[in-house]
Amino acid sequence: MIESLPSGPGHLIRRELFAIVEPPVSFRTQLIHFAGSLNYIEDVWSEFLSEFESAIRRMYWYGVELQIGFDQYGGEYTYLGNEN
Repeated sequence: MIESLPSGPGHLIRRELFAIVEPPVSFRTQLIHFAGSLNYIEDVWSEFLSEFESAIRRMYWYGVELQIGFDQYGGEYTYLGNEN
């Protein structure tokens, strides 16, 4: 699924934001890291969250945690999801 994501700076959710640890280093599951620094994420937050949720719906996962810090307005947001 990650390989099917668009690439490049014109996309909010793109394959470069994901990293898969090979070989898997956890006991039962494989960790997929997601990280990035997005300029003015606050201005496109609803679009970003919609694209993020669309991407993770296409994966099999046990748990999802996304933490975002908002520079423009201050504060943080934590998105938690359990078992897809």
